[in-house]
Amino acid sequence: MINIKKVVVISLTISCFIGSKILFAQKDKDSETKKVVFQDNFIGISSWEKYKAEGAEIKLSSSKSNDGGILKIDYDLGTKEWVAIEKPVNLILKDNIALKFRMLSTGGNNNFEIKFIDKDGSIFGNKIFLPTEGWQNIVINLDEFEYWWGGDDKLDIVSKIGFAISKKRRWQRNGSVK
Repeated sequence: MINIKKVVVISLTISCFIGSKILFAQKDKDSETKKVVFQDNFIGISSWEKYKAEGAEIKLSSSKSNDGGILKIDYDLGTKEWVAIEKPVNLILKDNIALKFRMLSTGGNNNFEIKFIDKDGSIFGNKIFLPTEGWQNIVINLDEFEYWWGGDDKLDIVSKIGFAISKKRRWQRNGSVK
C-alpha cells in the first residue's frame, strides 16, 4: 500500500497521481508468469515533455514511496480541454502485453488518456475516467488500445508513450456533446 501525505488543493488545480511504477508485462507462453517488457519508476521527471491547450496549466513533480516513485500531475483545465505529457521510449509491443499502474486522482471527474505514438506518427490510445476513490490498480491489455489518428492504422515500434487529461464530456440524447 502506498502512503502519501494529504495534498492540499489550491484554486482550481486538481491532481492525478501515477504511483509505484508503470510497466508492460507479457505472459510467458509456458506459464502464467509475466515478463516485464518496459518499466518506469517515476523517480525523475526530466524525460517527460509537457503539453497543454492555451490557457490550461500543468505541473509535474515526482516523489518516492515505499513501493517506488510517484508521478504527480497537477493541472487546471480552466475552460480548456486538455493537458498532456509524453516520454520517448523504444518499444516493440506484441500480443499478450498489458499496461499496469496504480492511480489516484483528486478534484474533478475527467478522462485519463494513455497514448502510444509510433515512429510514423500513428497514435493509439485508451481513455478511462479518472478514479474517484483512493488508489486504483489499472490494467489495460494491448488489444484494448484503438487507432486514433496520424500515420497509419498499424502499431509499429513505439517511440513515445503519453498521458493526457481531458475534460469529461456529457452526451445528450441526440448524440451531441455538451
